[in-house]
Amino acid sequence: MERLIVVHWNKSTGPIPIIQYPPEGAYPSKDIFLKIWAQHELNKEDALIEFEEKDRNIISVIQEYEGEIYFLCLFFTSKSKVSEIISSDILAIITKNLLELINTNKITRT
Repeated sequence: MERLIVVHWNKSTGPIPIIQYPPEGAYPSKDIFLKIWAQHELNKEDALIEFEEKDRNIISVIQEYEGEIYFLCLFFTSKSKVSEIISSDILAIITKNLLELINTNKITRT
């Protein structure tokens, strides 16, 4: 895994990256998050989508939490299938747990 990012979807301004691991480095461009959002919109029946951007792959899980929409993005360079990287059920649980920890003393927004 190259990077993990939690993104909040603001209905007025679009994607807002909240936190990433590892914390070093700049967030990917807003265009990438817009493309991920578009894939989620086109595949509303699936919470998990796969997206390829140049030399890296992205897995994203969309989830609603306290009336707001978030998505968790895993960036990786492998050409493996999602099922070989992580279970969609596990990824959904990780997303839920991270969202519950945002704005606590365990995780703070940057």
